[in-house]
Amino acid sequence: MISPASAADVREVLIPTISEDDDYRAMLASVQTALRSDGSQPDADAAPYTVTPPLEQMRQELEALHPEHFADLPKTELSEPEPEPEPTTEPEPELSAEMQAAFAARDSFLEAQAAYADYAVPANVSYDVPELPFAHSSPVAGYTSSGFGYRVHPLQNTVKFHYGTDFAANSGTDVCAFADGTVLAAGEDAGYGNYIKIDHGSGFVTLYGHCSKLLVQAGQTVQRGERIALVGATGQATGPHLHLELLHNGVYLNPEFYLTA
Repeated sequence: MISPASAADVREVLIPTISEDDDYRAMLASVQTALRSDGSQPDADAAPYTVTPPLEQMRQELEALHPEHFADLPKTELSEPEPEPEPTTEPEPELSAEMQAAFAARDSFLEAQAAYADYAVPANVSYDVPELPFAHSSPVAGYTSSGFGYRVHPLQNTVKFHYGTDFAANSGTDVCAFADGTVLAAGEDAGYGNYIKIDHGSGFVTLYGHCSKLLVQAGQTVQRGERIALVGATGQATGPHLHLELLHNGVYLNPEFYLTA
């Protein structure tokens, strides 16, 4: 039909295929590989002849050429292959107002830390902002006197990394639990002075340092906002303040990201 000169050569391929009632696509695939535009048989290295008419039109033309071979075949109309569905992408979840504020706080922090660009971030520190899986609140009524990150140490007068945030407050001001949890330790340290460490679950731990008095003990369960200590200046401190640390699986995070209010 397409190349009469090659009809005799491909008859052995075409007629048995039709007679066996194979799927039309398989039959046409045989035609495609058997025919060439110049009427010759394809050699091993030649590209197959490309059939360009729609499948249904080709079926009709073949039936007109050899109606005797189509008499007992089902009249199934051919259709072009269904197009592949367009890939869909899941929409990005919207950030809560709290997390938007946390990321804004990180941007400000990174801008301030640019002055220390020559110093590498310690291996046990992350500037990421993982979402906290629990309710939390500020542990003290005070103001930030020394933030997280690189700073000039107030006692040693050299650039050192500060692993927590200092909140200046009067001695005796209540120190409250950042979130619900269990007290891991309550004791005294040369650097932290009187300190408390609380496990909040999911790998999150907070530490409260330089307290004048501790009001809880190890093993005790505490609730968010519960009084656990009083502000002081014990250990290595230049004045009364609370030193707060936030860790996730042993890695220090910036507590200020979560205390933007």
